[in-house]
This record gives sequence, C-alpha cells and structure tokens, in this order.
Amino acid sequence: MKLKRLFVIPILLSICACSSGNDSKIKFSHQQGTSDYEDYCYYDDSIFDGDSTTFNPKLASASISFAMASFASMKESSYENKSINAKNFLTKIGFTDFTVNDWYKKKPESDSIGLLAAKKKIGEYTVVAISARGAAYFSEWASNFTLDNRDDGYHAGFRSAADNYIEFAKSYIQDQNIQGDIKIWTAGYSRAGSTCNLASGLLTKMIIDNQKPFGEKVNITKEHFYSYCFEDPKGAPNTRNEKGEVIVKGEEYNNIFNLLNINDVVPLVAMHELGFTRYGIDMFFPDQLTMFNYESHFKNMKKLYHSVTNHEILGDYAIDKFQYNSLSGLKIVKSNSAHKMTQGLFLREFIRDLTLNGISHGGQLPLEECLKFYDENIQSGLRNIFKVLYESEYFKGSIMDVGMAMVTDLGIINEVDYLVSDLTIEGPKAFISDFKPLLARGLNKLAMDVDVTKTVEDVANFVEVVGYELFSAVLKGEFYQLLNWISVDNLKSVASGHYPELCAAHVRALDEQYVDNPFSDYEKMSGQYYQLVVNDTKTNIVITHDGETIVNINNGGEIDNQISYIKRFSGYEIYLPYYEHYNVQIGGECDYELSYWDNKVEDFIAIEKSGNSFVI
Repeated sequence: MKLKRLFVIPILLSICACSSGNDSKIKFSHQQGTSDYEDYCYYDDSIFDGDSTTFNPKLASASISFAMASFASMKESSYENKSINAKNFLTKIGFTDFTVNDWYKKKPESDSIGLLAAKKKIGEYTVVAISARGAAYFSEWASNFTLDNRDDGYHAGFRSAADNYIEFAKSYIQDQNIQGDIKIWTAGYSRAGSTCNLASGLLTKMIIDNQKPFGEKVNITKEHFYSYCFEDPKGAPNTRNEKGEVIVKGEEYNNIFNLLNINDVVPLVAMHELGFTRYGIDMFFPDQLTMFNYESHFKNMKKLYHSVTNHEILGDYAIDKFQYNSLSGLKIVKSNSAHKMTQGLFLREFIRDLTLNGISHGGQLPLEECLKFYDENIQSGLRNIFKVLYESEYFKGSIMDVGMAMVTDLGIINEVDYLVSDLTIEGPKAFISDFKPLLARGLNKLAMDVDVTKTVEDVANFVEVVGYELFSAVLKGEFYQLLNWISVDNLKSVASGHYPELCAAHVRALDEQYVDNPFSDYEKMSGQYYQLVVNDTKTNIVITHDGETIVNINNGGEIDNQISYIKRFSGYEIYLPYYEHYNVQIGGECDYELSYWDNKVEDFIAIEKSGNSFVI
C-alpha cells in the first residue's frame, strides 16, 4: 500500500506541473464587425527561449491572438475600456502593469494610433509586450492613405504611427522602472502590423548600432526582439543597395516576420512601384500559385477557420470562388480568355496597373514623379472619403460595404450593361457621369449619417484622376480588371482575404498545437513563382513535372488543370511554383520570356533563354 502511494506522488506532481502554465490553452475575446467573439490560443513562456531570428510557429500563433485581442472592443461603449480584450488576454498569460496610450482611451481621429503594453518577468529577463489597435479604429483609416512625398521614403501615415509607438515604448519602460536585460514581444494586424513593422525596423537598427533606445540601464539585443506582423501593408522605403537588394529586407532585420495571405489586397499597398516595402522577412501562406502540395495545409486551415465562433457571420471560405470576368461584345461573361487566374494574381495585376496605367497616366508620368502626383492630386480626396465614412462611427460604413451595396443595386436594376458600354464606347467621362448616381444610391442604401453629395464628388474625382487610363486601357482591350469588381461574389471573396480569422487559421495550421501535420517547409513560403510569357496565341506548349504533364496547350486551347495561367490577346502567361523543376517545350519559333518573382527584391528576375525546349 505504501509503495502504491509513492508511485502515485510523482504522477500527481507531474499533472500539477502541466496545469500550472506550460503549453496552456486560454480563451480570449476579439472584435469583428459590431461584436466581440470568443476564441482560444496556446501560450507558454518557452516561446521566448529561442533566437528571434528563427521563425517559431508557436510564437506566431500566440502573436496573431495577441494582435486580435488588441482590436478595440465593441462590447464596451466607453473608450476608457476599449482595450479590455487585450488587458484580459495579457493578464491570463501572466503579464502585469497593463497600460495604454491616450489615443486608446478616446475617439480615434484621422492620424491617431492606439497603443498598449504590459510586462512579465521570465527568468532573468523582463519581457515587454507591445501592440497597436489593428481594427475598429474608424477615422484612422484616413491615415492609411497618407503617403506624402517624404524625403526619407517612408509612408507618412505609418511612420507617424511608428514614431508614436517608439515614444510610447520608451515611456512605458521608463515609467515602469524596467532595468537590466529585457526582451520585447510585438505583434500587430493590418494597420497595426505596419506600425509594428516600421517601429520594429527602426528600433532594431538602433539596437544593432548600439544606440541604447531605452536608456543606458536597459539591455536588449536584436535576438531578443520578437516581431510578428500580420497582413501588414507596406510603409518602409524600397531603397536598394549597390547589388539591387532592398536594404530593409537584409540580414539586419531578420528578426521581423510578416505573415501574409497572397490573396489579400491590403499587403499590396502602398505599392512597391511607388517606392514602398516592409522590413524583414515576408512569409506567404501556402497557395496554389506558389506551391503544389498546399492541399494538406488548406484542409487544416479550413477546418480551423470553420471552427471559429463567428464562422456563421463570416461565411465559408470564399476565395476559391473568385471568378475572373471578360467581355463578349458588351456583355460581361465568365472568362474564356483567362482560366485559373487566381485572386492573388488578379489583385497583383490590378494594383500594379493602378500605378503604371493610372497614377502614371499610362506611363506618361515617370514612376519617380508618381508619388508627388498622388500627394498633390489624390491623397486629400481619399483621406476625406474615409474621414466622412467613419466619422459617424457607423461601423458598416466601410468602402467594401459601399461597394457591396452599389453592386447589389446594379444587379437589381440591370445597369451593368450601361457601364460596360461607357467603358468600351462612350469613354471614361460617360462612365463617371453614370457612376455618380449609382454610388449615391449605394450610400443612401446604407443609411449612413454622411454628406452623400460631398462623398460622391470625392469618389468621382478619385475615379477620374486615377481611373482615366485604366478605362483607356479597357478601350484598347488590354485588360478587364474593373469588370471584376462588378460582382458580388468577387467582392465577398476579396473582402474575405483580409479577415483576421482567416489569417489566424493559416497561422495556426503551421503550429503542431492546433493540427497533427502542420506545414513546416518554411522556405517555400517565400511567395516566389515562375512566370512564362509566350507571345503566340496559336502555339503548342507542353510542360511536365515529375514525369506528369501539367500543361498541354494544343493550338491555342485552354489548360485543363490547376496551373495558374492567363490567355491574353497576345499569348499566354503561365505561372509555376518556384521550388520545383519542369521540362518545357514550346512549339515553333515563337518568342517567349521566362522570369521568376523574387520577393526579396520585389521584382521579376529574368532567366536567360535556352531555346524552345528547356529545363527549369
């Protein structure tokens, strides 16, 4: 009997140890729409044991939860308590002395930023957790469009927020009398992600230059600065060194990780063509554009996404329902000329052409002058639009909801044909004239407390300035991007690409705490892919991979498989995952171009031609 008791004691001690904090599952709340919803995550202090320059999926999954908890609460009416979800989250994982800045305690304005911090003693280190309000920030949307033509190349809105972050962090560490060795944990989503990204980059530079950003009594190394940013837009300067490499993507900043969905439009802005990028390492979730074996990850991701509390509100995974549209006469039809053009490809083309054919007036304005043109002719109007949309705090007053209402109205009254006619025959002036009453109906349908007339005029000015050359390109038959926005399904799909719950499901599908077989080939998350452009519409193209034919175009036919490709008037664009090998045969003597997208330089790198039959 005594022997049995002795045998049970270590088992009980083991159980008690496991329940005291290691690998613990906690519940937390986050905002979505007009409500707060419950979620869960795993947290353990050991996530800070490793070097910050090594990607840690457990730290990533805890970080997306931290970022979501930092959204402003919708269940709290008082701004004094809008940070309650973040406070509860950090308290549950053992952090104390929770503090927010003044802007997290009052109504947001066009250029404000809500910030929060807390601390925890882990071993010999004080870990300081810092985040920013990444959703439900209303008028702060205007700051997202404040590029300005700064001499230092930073996005003015995000740089201002990052400067506030740095001063807030310094004040918190000083006010809490934190001394000795510290570690910093920062995480942010969307605008907050960009704020954390820039602040992390600026602070990392100070740290490696031995500038002691937090004072002489505080010690921190780059290896102890953990920065995880999610779906963050670009705000850092796209400056390159003598080798053509983007400086802020160099080894100096490899402690900063950006977790991105290639089908999300937000990380595509501000455009790299205008001179913007992100600090650190961009990691793109598995997708059919960039890899073959993504199905297992998608299965795990969808299961996690469909299990969130607010799944009924969000709806099922919608991105695979995106449908590229083209024209037949003056009618919009399901595309016969673009098969398997993914949402990610469409958005990248649209954003690129918005710069190259819109702001640059079809190339008439040099790229180096485009940012100044935007600053002087577009920025103010866009800021005013979002200020008006959000000033009343009517939460559904987002640009996506305005678009959805407008498109729904178009479907009811069957006016799509008139817009198509404007684009192809009458010209952009006629389109803008017909566009105004449709937008007014969309705004009125939402019953927002805004000046509809003023908002419509601001939108029309933006469309006229930026869209003129886009419409001209449609007249030439070069592309049909605008037509793909006149679709309720496509709008839902594009909107869903930026759902934080979807991002969280992708992140958690990398973590063994959530799934049995997490995706772990992180090298393939670089977002790179091949682009093969064949300038002939009647040629034969055969591509094999591991002995299997994956592309077989016979005399201009369509590709009947999962490879992403676009058939244009001039020929084919075929996209292939980068970390694979292919045998390519192109019939005849037709011209082609082969390149690959290199995310480190954010550009296509040409590959030397080697005849019409080659291996890549």
